[in-house]
Amino acid sequence: MTEHGTDGDQWPRPFRSNDVAERPPRNTATTPTMIPETTNETMQRRTMPGHNKTASADRGQSRARITGDNVRRLREERGYSLEQVVSAMKDLGYNWTKTTLYKIEHGERRFLLNEAVDMLAALGLDPYRDMPRLMCPEKRVRAIELEETHRRATRKLIQAARDYMTALTAYERILDDLKTETADDGPQVESQIESVHMNHAATVKLVVAELNNRR
Repeated sequence: MTEHGTDGDQWPRPFRSNDVAERPPRNTATTPTMIPETTNETMQRRTMPGHNKTASADRGQSRARITGDNVRRLREERGYSLEQVVSAMKDLGYNWTKTTLYKIEHGERRFLLNEAVDMLAALGLDPYRDMPRLMCPEKRVRAIELEETHRRATRKLIQAARDYMTALTAYERILDDLKTETADDGPQVESQIESVHMNHAATVKLVVAELNNRR
């Protein structure tokens, strides 16, 4: 049985030369056009991986230098020599030499976390509280220290205010009792009470002025 096309020809029919002309033209408006890569884009594509590796290495070296500077600063602040720190680390099971510590302090050797924890303890510091002093830049460390100083000062200020008010209240009560019990000394006690109130007002004004004096 022979199949036929719609025009009555046998199917498949032989190729005819005018078949190409009968094909509909391709819609070039919807065909994506490849934009040639510019020279700058080519250079960026070629150099970016190496650039990223270099930047990463620079950041690693910068962190190592920061840590090394902090190690040396903390060691000197605590009054330890290179030999003393190396000896303490050896007692903790580390195979350190003076060269090891020298390289750490100059950012030439990685400082592992377990080494940092044990070295802080060897320096008489709290490994968890003082770890930022070892790993952060100097200004950041200073900011952390000042934050803690401010907190302590705030607590002391609040406690001092409470102690002041407790003493003032007790003093006023004593004066009131004296005023009631000793009628002859009434004018003198009244003068003392007035003086206490004036001193209190002056003290509050002075404290507020100091707190508002942002140098």
